[in-house]
Amino acid sequence: MKIGIDTQSIINKKTGLGIYTENLLKALFQMDLENEYVALHSKKPNDLTTPGRWIWDQVTLPRLAKKADLDLLHKPCFSAPIFYDGKIVLTVHDIIPVLFPENLSFSARMYWARWLPYTFKKADKIIAISESTKKDLIKYLHLPSEKITVIYEGSSFENLPNMICEADKKRVKNKYNLLEKYLLCVSTLEPKKNLPFLVRCFYLAKKKFNFSEKLVIVGKIGWGVGPFFEQIKKYNLEKEIILTGYVTDEDLPVLFKMASAFVSPSLYEGFGLPVLDALKSGCPVITSNSSSLPEIVGDAGILANPKREQEWVEELGALLSKKSLRENYKNLGIKQGEKFSWKKCAEQTLKVYSQAINEKKL
Repeated sequence: MKIGIDTQSIINKKTGLGIYTENLLKALFQMDLENEYVALHSKKPNDLTTPGRWIWDQVTLPRLAKKADLDLLHKPCFSAPIFYDGKIVLTVHDIIPVLFPENLSFSARMYWARWLPYTFKKADKIIAISESTKKDLIKYLHLPSEKITVIYEGSSFENLPNMICEADKKRVKNKYNLLEKYLLCVSTLEPKKNLPFLVRCFYLAKKKFNFSEKLVIVGKIGWGVGPFFEQIKKYNLEKEIILTGYVTDEDLPVLFKMASAFVSPSLYEGFGLPVLDALKSGCPVITSNSSSLPEIVGDAGILANPKREQEWVEELGALLSKKSLRENYKNLGIKQGEKFSWKKCAEQTLKVYSQAINEKKL
């Protein structure tokens, strides 16, 4: 088979979509010596903006795919090209715009909540990255269950945490001014990540239990961040919360390895890759008991309601005050993380490719 993969999400600073695409492609290259893979992308990172994204998905990409004479086109994210006649496999990470349209402008809502889901019907096969996402696709978009295969992601740094040395830790501590112990949150700053809630819980827990940990938040500033910064100012936490911005692939696993715990009260996740990274690193996890996160964590971390402050305050206090509890979740997390790998993801993805190729185009 000659398989084309849209790699546009890898070009600029990678978020979860780019991490998924890059690691899947690497795993496919390593294990599959029979099929030919063609990476399809432009040289313009700004093609990921909404107008540019539409042009790329619906005009430029299908033209490149047709020219490459593919047997199959895999779209690892965003919309399926509706005027492309070849076989299409589409990975759907979540349907956040459908579930939370109030967070979008009118024009963005028309694209992300209307147009994007409409194109899903064009795909021959759909890969959902969690059972939660599959259920949402069936419930809200009425897509047939038999068209959807759940394939979990792997960790973005599967073996790196075991290779981290003291020199790495010293370098990262100096780079980000991490002179004390800290809680870690890896998240784009946007409303669904529930960060104002996290700031308040951190403040209340620190006040009640008097722990020394600061809060380190890794990630790009997105949109709707006003309430987040207002909370930091309200509780005088400017010196207690460290915002690193975007962090390189080299530094990120070191930050996980040194953290006292990983915290993420996200309201919705299609998969929750940073949570898996924390488990793999042996970093104790406190995260939400909603959407896909219980699938990823299982019994290897603390699951709490992302709308109940007192629950989070008590869990934070208990975890940070009991070394034995942290050690227990560290061991459980590493074991749970072994269930996920990019190799497994690639093997299962190959099966979906074969099914799409062999089934008659409807």
